[in-house]
Amino acid sequence: MGGSDTRIGKAQFLPYRNFITSPSFTLEIEGSNKKFSIHEALLKSTSDALWNACDHNWLESRERCYKFSSDVVEDVITCFVEWAYTGDYSIPGTRSEIHHDIAPPVPQPPTVYVLHCKCCNATYCSQENSSHGDCFSCGQPRSDYSSLLCSGRFDEDELWVPVLQKPAQKAVEDVPTEQPLQKQLEPVIEEPQSEEGSAVSVSSSATETPPRQASPAPSEPEEIPPLLLYIHIYSFAHTYFMDPLCNLSREKIFQTLQETGTSWSLSDQNTIFELLHYTFNNLPESDIFLRWLGIYASSNISRLTRDPPRLGELLESPAGPTFAKHVFMNVNQGSDDPYAINDKEIARRATIF
Repeated sequence: MGGSDTRIGKAQFLPYRNFITSPSFTLEIEGSNKKFSIHEALLKSTSDALWNACDHNWLESRERCYKFSSDVVEDVITCFVEWAYTGDYSIPGTRSEIHHDIAPPVPQPPTVYVLHCKCCNATYCSQENSSHGDCFSCGQPRSDYSSLLCSGRFDEDELWVPVLQKPAQKAVEDVPTEQPLQKQLEPVIEEPQSEEGSAVSVSSSATETPPRQASPAPSEPEEIPPLLLYIHIYSFAHTYFMDPLCNLSREKIFQTLQETGTSWSLSDQNTIFELLHYTFNNLPESDIFLRWLGIYASSNISRLTRDPPRLGELLESPAGPTFAKHVFMNVNQGSDDPYAINDKEIARRATIF
């Protein structure tokens, strides 16, 4: 594409100065409200598929938004954006940090005062506790007012008097009223009159404010073990032809499996079964990592058979025959250490069947 082509090679990253002035592009996932922003030039440099979506007169290019299918996990897009900018991504601990969004600050209601005129006994609300100004009723200076902090809605037009908070530390003094101040501030409810003029009784339940329903507690985000997130990122990178991201995720999977070792806990065993299930049901049989995972499963078949229900579930899945074939073809094929086998040996074993 001439001098304006900012695409990069498989093992290179776009220099900072080449994308920082480019406009932003939005990434979304179907069914999710979360949006991810990335510089357009940087996004184009990561994948030819995304380049074409951004560069041609398609809907994504016109709306400056690319929407991934709903089977893509939000964590994957977060790690992808981090990798695009830094060349790596991290998932500290056993839970990805991207699950923990910082909650926005809760807006605090304004401080509202009930102003009570000592001359005419009028009360109204104000956001100012100042001695300036006159009473809206009798016109006396504000200095003849007593104030009391209150809570509730402040409506400057309706002069609505909210319900008082807990009693103030110091009670209001010298208020020439026969009833407590709080009683005066309660709204007066007029009883409806019948045709003969007699009052009609109103049940107290009709005038009481219904209790506020407690909002349900936000559900905890589902935990994704790093091993499973790595394979999701690998599959995502494979779909969009991002070889550097594929290789990086593959190395992270190798490292995690090596750290797990051969003494599997129940959690390790469940995670490895999920890894096998996802890989053999979502990646093509020709994929080099899928073939390596068949070697890994073959070398750990004695551990996999400790959980017959999970193994049976995997064999009965649509990818069960492919999984069984790759396990069987690697029996008695030399080294039992899957990490000592290079890609050339993996390709040779694939030609046996």
